[in-house]
Amino acid sequence: MKTAWTPENARAMRARIDKAETPEDIANLERSMDRLWNVGAFKQGEFARLHARIMEKAVGMERGDA
Repeated sequence: MKTAWTPENARAMRARIDKAETPEDIANLERSMDRLWNVGAFKQGEFARLHARIMEKAVGMERGDA
């Protein structure tokens, strides 16, 4: 079975996470992550690390760090 996975997928998502500035950006990232996971764009470990990065960004926004 062919998947949509390439190393660039994770790099692109990390860049999107770093650029996120609002809670709406975070919500959009989470929706994108779900869609990309469903098409096989990430390996399991990548998905977990990216999700953790999104959550860290969201917490930083709530604290006023980001």
